[in-house]
Amino acid sequence: MAMNKRVPPTFCFFFLVLLVFFSGEMMDMKIRGVAGKSCSGTESWTGFCDSPQTCTNKCLQAHGVKARKAFCDQSGTAYPYKICNCVYVC
Repeated sequence: MAMNKRVPPTFCFFFLVLLVFFSGEMMDMKIRGVAGKSCSGTESWTGFCDSPQTCTNKCLQAHGVKARKAFCDQSGTAYPYKICNCVYVC
């Protein structure tokens, strides 16, 4: 007589955890690329610096939750406008 063996629930849970972990690692490798490059950077716009909040809003509008820091730089050639710099990451 054949016996039906059930897979223990702990094994299923362990397998599911491993699957989620490795799928996240694969996605991270896909984003960063084989060489480990990140897709972070800085984007700049002329203007948007009449107040620090305007620069921050422009940065958030362009990059959403990936935006990390927005700051105004007056070293641009388009005086009296300042340069709004936005630092973002993936």
